[in-house]
Amino acid sequence: MIEIYHAIRRRGDAFNYLDRDDQAARAIGTLIAQLGGYIRRKDSAPGTQAVWIGMQRRYDPALAWEIFGPESKMKGS
Repeated sequence: MIEIYHAIRRRGDAFNYLDRDDQAARAIGTLIAQLGGYIRRKDSAPGTQAVWIGMQRRYDPALAWEIFGPESKMKGS
């Protein structure tokens, strides 16, 4: 099994997609943390509280659309 891993790894570009996926996951995580108040800095990673609050805040636009959107039940009220 390890020989197969090393053979694929030697190919060079076989695992480049992992780097792209990792960068995308980090970018999404940072965006969610920014919703929770994280200030993007080079020397620090987002904390648990910022990510937690960001996860809760990501529902706000959907809730606002549901309440005030074109198909809301509160029209004219």
